Amino acid sequence: MDFKSINLKFKRPFLRKRYPLSSIPPEIVGIIFTFLPLPDQICLSLSCRCLYSCFKLFLKSQNKEIPKLLPPQDRPILCLKDSADKNLRIQLLRQLENRQWRYCSGCWFLHPPSAWKSPGPTKPRLSPYRYNCGKWHSRRSCMPYAGEVDLCPCLRISFHDKTHLIMTIKSAREGRGGGGGEEGGGYYNGILRHPEIESGYNFLRHICTFTQHPSAHVKLQTTLSVQAKTESLWVSSRYYFTVKDSQQMLAGSFWVKDPGTWLEQFFTAAGSTFYGWQKKHNIFCRGGHWETCAKRTADPRVFELIVERNLGNGNWPNKQWDRNRN
Repeated sequence: MDFKSINLKFKRPFLRKRYPLSSIPPEIVGIIFTFLPLPDQICLSLSCRCLYSCFKLFLKSQNKEIPKLLPPQDRPILCLKDSADKNLRIQLLRQLENRQWRYCSGCWFLHPPSAWKSPGPTKPRLSPYRYNCGKWHSRRSCMPYAGEVDLCPCLRISFHDKTHLIMTIKSAREGRGGGGGEEGGGYYNGILRHPEIESGYNFLRHICTFTQHPSAHVKLQTTLSVQAKTESLWVSSRYYFTVKDSQQMLAGSFWVKDPGTWLEQFFTAAGSTFYGWQKKHNIFCRGGHWETCAKRTADPRVFELIVERNLGNGNWPNKQWDRNRN
């Protein structure tokens, strides 16, 4: 890489005083870039003009251009949290957040903070696509102010996702196929599937496991259905707990009286931000009490909790959605 032009450009004392990082030899800056992941490279290059000039030469030596490094991507309707966290463009957008711009997980772009201000109840009834992302880029609209809802520890949906899910389930129930349908009964790149039955079905299902807790692991079966009368999206989550450390998990019995609080403490202890319940939700326990399970066998105990939630229909404002969003 030829850094001679950069040395000449920032050689003047007043420029070196204005850009302190320009005192670092450009050759050293080029070496630093080789040890950084791409999002960090871009953020470092935006620190000052000198580093930006070094970064352009660094890319030129690799036959790359800045606009083509992390081009805009269309966000899929459903995206697993792990996939989003590993996406380099999303990592960059989160690092670029400041007072003027915030990352929107609903469209994978940056918006001004005003996009998160709800229109309020005094406004007329709004469409689910009220906030026009096209003002900032030529992509579909989203609703940053509507927030998101956790379906399971690995899946979170936006209001736009919910409206698309409602249409998909209705189309499948009426035998029209429908948005996202794939071979083998999968939907949304296999994230959701329908049960193997001959007649029409009116729900989709997602199965995952949670193993981060030191004393138990959980198998979750999340079922999505649409109520025909109100066209509301209902979520039924079945938690199958297999206990590893019975002494620690058996401590206290308040989980029977307040399972929502117990679930929150369980996932918090595992370092998860998942929140898929409320005190007003219907929560059922199956498999007997902890004491009964402990007396049955010395093998790992298993019990089941069922949480049912109503996420509301596709209209906005939506009280059911507000009660469930993070």
